Amino acid sequence: MTKSRQLWYNVIVKENGPGGVGRTPRPGPRRDVFVARHRILRGAVRHEVKRTILREAEERYRHALMGDEERQLLLDRIKRLRKALDCGEV
Repeated sequence: MTKSRQLWYNVIVKENGPGGVGRTPRPGPRRDVFVARHRILRGAVRHEVKRTILREAEERYRHALMGDEERQLLLDRIKRLRKALDCGEV
């Protein structure tokens, strides 16, 4: 091997790996991980609000005095909330 060829081999192949320069991603902050965490947290807050509404609706259904039609509407709302939260049936 000539001297210039050996220099090229040392610089490109040995120091930068077999792919050469610029073939690997640079380390740094990954935006997609941050966005995923943000979406998960936002979804968790939304589900917590729905769980609170469901708890209050169930409490009212069990203990409040109301007419049959209002009671049926409240039961329908409880069923919709449970389905949205995937909690099961009444």
